[in-house]
Amino acid sequence: MVQKRFYNIEELSTILGKSIAAIHGHLARKQFDAVPPPMKLGRRLAWLVESVEAWINGKAAQSAEQVEEYKKLMPIQALNRRRGRPTKAEVKARNGQSQALNRRRGRPTKAETKARNGQSQALNRRRGRPTKAETKARNGQ
Repeated sequence: MVQKRFYNIEELSTILGKSIAAIHGHLARKQFDAVPPPMKLGRRLAWLVESVEAWINGKAAQSAEQVEEYKKLMPIQALNRRRGRPTKAEVKARNGQSQALNRRRGRPTKAETKARNGQSQALNRRRGRPTKAETKARNGQ
């Protein structure tokens, strides 16, 4: 029984889960991090079975190293963070933290900003300037 020694491009595309055109594109750009380096058999491209398996194992090891490095760099809270939309309690807690930061930075709270905007509206009324609603009504919007 003869053992298979080479993969052709069709077989490589099924192994890697890429189209033949994508493999040709990677080879034309010499992106050998995306596709293992080929060898020529006459006019055809071929890949040694052992070299493809070694390349795939190398990529898997590299990926595992990156995951471990990422876990070391990320704080534990970020790893335990839930995905999706936050609950109301999480939003309130986060807003409380941001309000405390804003107070430390000397920024006004939302209530203070609303009060200030109300004061400016009152000044505009005293000066005879129309409100936004009156302006829209006058313009027919």
